[in-house]
Amino acid sequence: MIAMRRWVCPICREGRLAPGRARRDDTRTYCLSCSDKSSHLVRRVCEAAERERARAKETERAAKRQQAELNAVRRAQYRSLSRLRTEQATRVEGYSLEPFIVPLWRACRASVYAREDCPLAAPSAEFNDRRGHGMLGVMKSSKSVRIYTKRARSFAGALTTLLHELAHCAQPPKSPNHGAIWQSLLAGAACKVLPGWEPPAKALRKTWRVVDDAIEIEIARRIGAGLSPIEAGIQP
Repeated sequence: MIAMRRWVCPICREGRLAPGRARRDDTRTYCLSCSDKSSHLVRRVCEAAERERARAKETERAAKRQQAELNAVRRAQYRSLSRLRTEQATRVEGYSLEPFIVPLWRACRASVYAREDCPLAAPSAEFNDRRGHGMLGVMKSSKSVRIYTKRARSFAGALTTLLHELAHCAQPPKSPNHGAIWQSLLAGAACKVLPGWEPPAKALRKTWRVVDDAIEIEIARRIGAGLSPIEAGIQP
């Protein structure tokens, strides 16, 4: 059985019973007397249905406001966790790598083997605490590097990897990766970062890993004296 509801004319307030969801051509939903006096059809209004629709809209708006507030809280929590994770990713053995980006880049730029159009601004560094598919770091572009701190053996290793990737950003475009020019650039930058250190002569005649290992060993030796990296003179 169809539920009947009262439809009221908005002008004369005369009412009639009709289905709550009446068809548009249902004559019971029109006030014929007011339509005769007017130039257009006057349709009655089902006030009960209007109230229900208003309540439904208000409930929907309240649900949207609640969901928006919940989303705002979730976004704030995500940003907070993201900042915490980023901060944790930049730290290895309690030391942050971020303060060393600009000094290491300046040391690379100062090398005679650096490319001529080497920019003043240091490349952006992304620190990732994931495994990185076996990689310690990667040069994403000439203006961006990524360091996988979770794979670093120590802070000395992470700092060496950062210098390694920045040297890639500074090397001439057509020079081979890990070639003689790049090795000389890396060793020269390390000499500026580590005052008083000289790379072993045999290191430059070996593979790039030998150069990296020599730098890492020197950094570890200086930090092993109980000094912080900056106190140990690891800066230009």
